[in-house]
Amino acid sequence: MKLIGAVVCVAFGVWLTQNHPDTANQVLAYVIYGFNYLIAFVQSLLAVKG
Repeated sequence: MKLIGAVVCVAFGVWLTQNHPDTANQVLAYVIYGFNYLIAFVQSLLAVKG
């Protein structure tokens, strides 16, 4: 089930990149920002436990 979701996300990403490159760049920036925020959040949780 997770594989289907991943395939849909990738297909949507490819479509967005082909048809709306400006929007795709914005979305990518948000994704990278969110990913970095998530990593920092997890590291802070691990630091508290450590």
